[in-house]
Amino acid sequence: MQFHAASAQMAAALNTVIRVIQPQNTLAIATGVQCEADADTLRLSATDLSHHLTVVIPATVTDPGVVVLPAQTFHALIRRLPTPSCTVTTTSSEIRATVRYGRNTAALQSFGDQMLPDFSPMPQDAATLTLPPNTLPRLTRELLFACDSDDTRPILKGVSVTWQDNQVIAAATDGSRLSRAVLTLSEYSVAAPAFSAVFSPKALAEAARLNHEEALTLRWTANLVEFATATVSLRARLLVGAYPDYERIIPADYDTSCVLPLETLRGAIERMQVLSDLRTVTPLAVTVNAGTLSLATENAAIGQAQETLECTTTGPDFAATFNPAYLTQALKSFDSEDILWEFSGVQAPARFRNPADPSYAHIVLPLRQLA
Repeated sequence: MQFHAASAQMAAALNTVIRVIQPQNTLAIATGVQCEADADTLRLSATDLSHHLTVVIPATVTDPGVVVLPAQTFHALIRRLPTPSCTVTTTSSEIRATVRYGRNTAALQSFGDQMLPDFSPMPQDAATLTLPPNTLPRLTRELLFACDSDDTRPILKGVSVTWQDNQVIAAATDGSRLSRAVLTLSEYSVAAPAFSAVFSPKALAEAARLNHEEALTLRWTANLVEFATATVSLRARLLVGAYPDYERIIPADYDTSCVLPLETLRGAIERMQVLSDLRTVTPLAVTVNAGTLSLATENAAIGQAQETLECTTTGPDFAATFNPAYLTQALKSFDSEDILWEFSGVQAPARFRNPADPSYAHIVLPLRQLA
């Protein structure tokens, strides 16, 4: 195999694909990056066995072929090359790849005739829809922080995604909080059958990087999803299992609510957290009275604090305690000027929303009150 490519393009492509590699993977070949040169293109691929990421860049190919090289070493070398381009060569009798740049050469041990495990190709008739730019970055901001991190409930580590009637409904929960977002994509999508699946957070996070400025094509089968642009494709296995029926826990009515500037509330809660014990949850007492929202916390080993904020309120007075870390994480997922905080009971879920945009809501349970 022999190909010639621009150093900067190859370094950028390698920087993209190696993100999918799991450093702790015990399968040696899965720590490599596959270079496939053919028809004036170079395909660079990497996998963690659940996700497979490929970037295609132009190259001058004089001898088509495939080789797998140690990803971190190859990337570290290419991004440090002083020349604008380089040539990579392998021969059938060698297990090394030679990188030529200017008058200089470097040789890297390859994985010989081993190739990366590949996923089944997406069928040509796979269901398809198109996501406009910045769709997934918004969703990842709104959803991923609410995913569970407990290995005992692996399905909750993913994001539930349902597509129906030109709407995407996505949700993430860890059992104590729930993020739910609704997107209407009729202007951007093609006809696609309804589906429901659970995506891994890693797949969504990596796909979001591709979707900042470019539209993204989403294709899926019963157990596989693919996100693709003109030059990059990410295929990921769907999580197996039934996602809980989260809709049934969302209250139908909220008796008490308050509206105030988002940054005002976030800043006050963050100041309360200064007095939190990092090893345990220090409860934050929240009280809503006519025209005010009061916050108070106390930690015997650190101190106490309280603040009262002016706000617009509706409904009866209300008081409950919350995990302050959950509240600040929720508030960081919004980009609005104001925040609407709604309460449905001392033991019932409370809800955050942008008063001007109901398409995204975050629901959080109060801390359990002792009788």
